[in-house]
Amino acid sequence: MSNNLSLCKLIHNLLINSIGYYLKKIEEDLLEIRFSEAKHLLDLLRVCLQPPELHSQNEFKTATTPTITELEQAGVKFKVGSSKYFSDITFKNGILEIPKLLIVADTEILFMNLLAYEQLNCSTRYSNDYIVLMNHLVRTRKDEEILIQNGVIEDYIWESFTKTASFYYTDLVDQLNAYCRTPWNKWRAALKQNYFNSPWASISVIGAVILLVLTFIQAVCSVIAL
Repeated sequence: MSNNLSLCKLIHNLLINSIGYYLKKIEEDLLEIRFSEAKHLLDLLRVCLQPPELHSQNEFKTATTPTITELEQAGVKFKVGSSKYFSDITFKNGILEIPKLLIVADTEILFMNLLAYEQLNCSTRYSNDYIVLMNHLVRTRKDEEILIQNGVIEDYIWESFTKTASFYYTDLVDQLNAYCRTPWNKWRAALKQNYFNSPWASISVIGAVILLVLTFIQAVCSVIAL
């Protein structure tokens, strides 16, 4: 092994086999930049994996968060987020973007360590709030399958708790709830899922509408003729 490698590079090489997926998501040179400010290895991973722009942690106003299935029924689309930070989840224009989450052998151990460290030593709780949000969104096998089909996750194993006084995803949860409660979104999604889910179904619906319009026109013409 070369003697010219820095301590940070040696640590990176040591961990690449166990949590390589998450290390690869970290921006180039970020480990080196944050290395001096970290208290130890776990803290280094924490500061490197949290979003670059930290949102305010507002009071968690509701204990109810729509599930992935409920969001899909309301017309929400799911997309793999382009962010390198696993907790950088966004919702805009009816699209919920979640950075890809790959569950490997040591993923649960990594997150549980981050969670324990946050709870005991940190003023922020981004790992905890991420786990809580995912736990609310994915409650059934169907929820998981929807995200799998959209390439967001490959497995799901989470347990945590919510600290309602300061929750990182408060604004996101409020947006998702508001979107699901909008009648127009539910009506549009139901119409698309039930009547426009195939070309033939669409043709049938259009044909029925045309027939209804022609019948109405004929009725109006009959009244005028009288």
